[in-house]
Amino acid sequence: MTTLERLVHRVGPSLGVAEVEELLARAVERRTTPSEWHLDLARARHVEPLATSRLAAGMRELARHRLVVTLPTRKERYRVLYRSGLVAALAAHAEEVAGEPDATFERVRQDPFSPVSSSNVVLFNRIDDGALVPDKDRFAARLWSALKKNLPDLDRRLVSATRAALSKAGYEAVVNVVDHAFAAPFEESLNRTAFILVSWQERLSANPGDPLGLQPYIEQVNEALRTDGLRWVTVTIVDDGNGVPARHALDLEIYSAAFADEEATLADAVEPQASVKLRARDAQLRGDPGWGLWLLADALKDVAGYGCLRTGRQLIELDPFAAVGDRWTFRSQVLAPLGGTALQLIIPLEDPQLALA
Repeated sequence: MTTLERLVHRVGPSLGVAEVEELLARAVERRTTPSEWHLDLARARHVEPLATSRLAAGMRELARHRLVVTLPTRKERYRVLYRSGLVAALAAHAEEVAGEPDATFERVRQDPFSPVSSSNVVLFNRIDDGALVPDKDRFAARLWSALKKNLPDLDRRLVSATRAALSKAGYEAVVNVVDHAFAAPFEESLNRTAFILVSWQERLSANPGDPLGLQPYIEQVNEALRTDGLRWVTVTIVDDGNGVPARHALDLEIYSAAFADEEATLADAVEPQASVKLRARDAQLRGDPGWGLWLLADALKDVAGYGCLRTGRQLIELDPFAAVGDRWTFRSQVLAPLGGTALQLIIPLEDPQLALA
């Protein structure tokens, strides 16, 4: 029996984007060493926006040989595990779980297709089976039904433009997971992370010193929109499958090839009408293939929404206040390889009662 080297990462009170990126880089460096990772969340009380989605997408890397997780204290679990969606990834990949037992966590472990909901969170898990997106109308119907039941205050705030944007962006994002995340060239695995999560909150903040954050966008929103009664809705879509570059190139080795090749592949993938479906012939053809990420960008532009996609060694963004606010833009950082995708969409919601009739 192979002896596993024990590697421990203890999260402090706040989990940030930079810490997650450093952890992913360390995990990739240790990839060839049989290791047991211990992710200790016992002290975690807060997570920065965009941090846990990347950690969820990278959980497969930590669990390559064996993963042990210590859960947060019961008081902090809602914020750290459930509002972030991290519960889905931990339930899929943790071989051993320490900490006070948690009934919801165990339910998700036993039934990965079980949804999770609370007073301001709705999570649909294992969306890779396609049941959530038989067509756009049925997706929208299920989404609005869940929001009306679990997030009634959010549901009342949604004007028609925001509803249309959420429907279009959410549908296109989930369809991308269904069609691409675990198709060729992905190596088959029963344990998968694939979820969409919708949450809303009164305040949104990011670390201004974090080069991978969204602080400039938040500042622009506060200047451009009414801040009285301003709220934020976040849609998070995560999978730990191919990642966009590997799927588009049909080559898992692209993450160890020259970075310029991967960058060019992702740039091609986000262009309109660029689709791997016609080459791979393993996914349903809906409408005009190759428009998914373009339609998603178009939906966000209509509601001053922000988008961030972390995949492979890259980070691309949609910022409606940028010079090219309707197009994906590439950050210059070369990051640790991340199989899968972590997509977060953030939409500001003004108080409709403050608008003139």
